[in-house]
Amino acid sequence: AVQFSVPAKAGGVTDIYTRYVQNALQTTVGGTYSTVNYDTPAVAYQTVVAATDPNTLLFQHSSLACNYVTGSLQFDPTTDYRVVGCVADMGAQAIIVAPDAPYNTWEEFIDYAKANPGEASVAISTNGTTHFIFGEVEQFYGVEFTLNECGSEADKLTNIAGGILDLANCSLNNAKQYEEAGQIKVLAILGDGSKTSYEGFDWPVITDVTWAAHMYVFANANISD
Repeated sequence: AVQFSVPAKAGGVTDIYTRYVQNALQTTVGGTYSTVNYDTPAVAYQTVVAATDPNTLLFQHSSLACNYVTGSLQFDPTTDYRVVGCVADMGAQAIIVAPDAPYNTWEEFIDYAKANPGEASVAISTNGTTHFIFGEVEQFYGVEFTLNECGSEADKLTNIAGGILDLANCSLNNAKQYEEAGQIKVLAILGDGSKTSYEGFDWPVITDVTWAAHMYVFANANISD
């Protein structure tokens, strides 16, 4: 029995990617696989470091490296884990706001943030990728946000749709579904700088700030080849 540890709630991007892999393995290889979600990422990280066999694996994106760089993760990704493989390029992300937000474009939002320092509340995963992303935005544009802990995609969509938070990022497909339902508004796409448009998504692409993220499978560093 193989356990896939996911340091995020069910329904988010990390969880979805993991379950895609689980379903594919069950169909093509057979065997028993389970995806276990941990609301506290540190617990998921610990399960793999403590594993003595190759049957406990960690699915996580670049946030693992971000957590280590900021000192919020006690495990060193380069010595405590080994990378089994890269599951996917996570691609671009949508920048979303409430449907009745007073800005309709990325430029209008930046103008609002400049005129109202610290008033725009932004969803982040503290010391994770989104903390870096919106830190980049603050530095490049000379703006100041109020950063709020809201790491899972499901929570971001709920808080933006409910007008509790002002700005967040999420996957393009989820953004499209929620916008079509009238629950959010998409201002722009944040990508890795390689594209100026994305097929199937009619939103402008931010070119001043870029970000690339990948999904990896990690095992305990002592597991043999």
